[in-house]
Amino acid sequence: MLVTTGQVPVWQFVTLAVLDGLCAAFIGPLQDTAIRGIVPPGQLHSAYAQEEARTHAAVLGGAAALVVLGGLLGLTAAVAALSPALRRFTGEASPAGDDAAPAGDESPRA
Repeated sequence: MLVTTGQVPVWQFVTLAVLDGLCAAFIGPLQDTAIRGIVPPGQLHSAYAQEEARTHAAVLGGAAALVVLGGLLGLTAAVAALSPALRRFTGEASPAGDDAAPAGDESPRA
């Protein structure tokens, strides 16, 4: 979204992509070595399958969470932006307005 508004230069994304590629180049062999060092040889296929499943589940879960949180953020911004217009449309006074009577102060005091 920031790219479409022109607020983030492209070089920042290129730099992040290069750093991500460098990290991936080191993480892959380290994961393979760790799995081979921990798991018995007869269970390597299952261990690699579980590792791939965890990785893909994390990617899908993270993307889904991002979509949900982004939707909630957009909904919150829309409600905040429309709130004054809805108050004017319905004739409701502003919560910070001075014309609102305090709650529970309806009966006259003696």
